[in-house]
Amino acid sequence: LNPLSLYDGCSRNEKSTRRSSRSGNPTSTPASEVAVITFGSTVQVVQNFIPIPRFVPPTLTTQGYTHMGSGILIALQQLQAYKKALRELEMDYFRPHVFMITDGEPKDEPEHILERARQQLEAEERSKGVLFFAIGVEGADIARLRKIVVREPIDLKGRSFQEMIDYLSKSVSALSQSRFLEDEQRPMPPPGTL
Repeated sequence: LNPLSLYDGCSRNEKSTRRSSRSGNPTSTPASEVAVITFGSTVQVVQNFIPIPRFVPPTLTTQGYTHMGSGILIALQQLQAYKKALRELEMDYFRPHVFMITDGEPKDEPEHILERARQQLEAEERSKGVLFFAIGVEGADIARLRKIVVREPIDLKGRSFQEMIDYLSKSVSALSQSRFLEDEQRPMPPPGTL
């Protein structure tokens, strides 16, 4: 089963700032949230956005084909809805991160869906709406992933999930200690820079 990272499916980290409507002074509370979307023969939202301390990783199993394009489209749709909800609550956020972890390549999915996902992903990256990372594990077709995502796919071969978790932890920590600038979305530092 291929989860999108909102976590092997889709994971994103955010720091939210609530503005006081009267004083205009922000009160800041770091909030890292995660959601999980899987894409096999079907796309399923396994976990809606939840604070990481309350997140219990689900047990994931493989199932059928790899509807990667549909998974990406649903993940971006979920992310847009969540960002809209944060804006309606007058909460700012850092640029969300999506981690798509896969051991394969798109299979049994119409090419136009994959192309639409690629175009939407490119537009989101260009507008700084998301940082999307494709992570290939055991047998993933990295060359095929390069044709879908904007940034170079990460081949986890020879690396451990612990390295990736360490990176996420350091990145979220660095963001929570940085100064939040009004009306600016801030990307987390790229892997390997911390």
